[in-house]
Amino acid sequence: MQHDRQISETSSTPQMILLQNERKKINFPVEELTNLVDGGICITQERRRIEKLLLSDPKLKSPAFACMTREERFVESMRRTVYFMKSFSKVHGWTVDDHKQLYLDRISPGEISMPIHRGVFIPCITSFGSPEQVEKWYPLAAELYIVGTYAQTELGHGTFLRGLETTATYDANTQEFIINSPTITASKWWPGDLGKVANHALVMADLVVDGKSLGMHPFIVQIRSLDNHLPLPGVQVGDIGDKLAFENIDNGFLHMTNLRIPRENLLCKNAEVLPDGTYVTKTDKLMTYGSMVRLRVIMLKVVILSAFAKACTVAVRYSTVRCQGRLTQRSNNSVPEIAVMDYVTQQHKVLPQVAKHYAMLFTANQLLSFYSDALIDFEAGDLSKLPQLHGLSAGMKAFVTEEASSGIEILRRSCGGHGYANSSGIPHMYRNVVAGCTYEGENTVMYLQSAG
Repeated sequence: MQHDRQISETSSTPQMILLQNERKKINFPVEELTNLVDGGICITQERRRIEKLLLSDPKLKSPAFACMTREERFVESMRRTVYFMKSFSKVHGWTVDDHKQLYLDRISPGEISMPIHRGVFIPCITSFGSPEQVEKWYPLAAELYIVGTYAQTELGHGTFLRGLETTATYDANTQEFIINSPTITASKWWPGDLGKVANHALVMADLVVDGKSLGMHPFIVQIRSLDNHLPLPGVQVGDIGDKLAFENIDNGFLHMTNLRIPRENLLCKNAEVLPDGTYVTKTDKLMTYGSMVRLRVIMLKVVILSAFAKACTVAVRYSTVRCQGRLTQRSNNSVPEIAVMDYVTQQHKVLPQVAKHYAMLFTANQLLSFYSDALIDFEAGDLSKLPQLHGLSAGMKAFVTEEASSGIEILRRSCGGHGYANSSGIPHMYRNVVAGCTYEGENTVMYLQSAG
């Protein structure tokens, strides 16, 4: 799509002439701003090189998914994602956690699958696992020999982590954990990649040893057979159905009854249960939360602000080339119509959203930098930045998702009836962004936690 856009913008249609004329009026150094947004000249150069590489591969080309069924979108996005991970990335020497993979999400107007496997399950293995566990599980997940999800939210509880009901009871006789969903509301609900794809799950469950609850801990749990992909005995799993957005993602449910897993499947970087049932704490329990906040920080730039930027781009270009009305009362059709961007009312709709995006983007960059510094301190055992990280990430998550959601809706209306059409891309962007007001912490709770 971007390649086609570049071709069309070099044409001499009236719309492209209008766009080119507007660009000639720019009175600030565009390249300097681009470098600032990217993070430096070298990063801009790298981004352009990688984007050109991605756009040149026909197997990564996005289909017109606005006209596709949910099943078609799911299958197509899976095809592109598996090709990207198994073939494209290997040819170019990229690892699964290489930042270059994020460029595919950025430039693609289409959809990328397995976001939880790529962006949560694999990072959690490295964050929660011991060196031996990382050595075992990371290559399997990176090579797609196993596909995982992150199963924390339940049907009955989401933000209130202490209310989660799933239990992992240690059996010292067999050196196994028994995973149970004791009630219907204890069923894991909403995890992406769970409904159809995942054969493993990183399950957050209340660790119980000798009848004593020790709080939430992460467990690697196999849920489907690696031979025929059928659910294992004691596992009920499936897709939760249609949603407002993310049609290509198989958000699912998971109910477990007396499902036994080896003792070694407790990711034990921070805490461990010895064979005899002795519970050993290796670090402060808050270390687990420090790793869990990762997705909340990263989603702002990679998911929310990326979509907001695309919506701004669509609305600004549309407003520049869409002509409507004349500034004269004469009925002389030779008088050209003017672009809607020339109306002050349109400028008041569109331009504040552009400015808002830049402000939130630079703030999100600062949050990412603070998070990176905090992680270094966490690894050294210093958790002094955790309260500030929690407050900043919670408040920023709520503010950015709400401002981007309302901003995209204004941009949609600024495009008139065309903005209502799925072919504009804006409804797709809006639905994906507004979901961010709920996942990774419902916004009302996030605001309250930030204020507290």
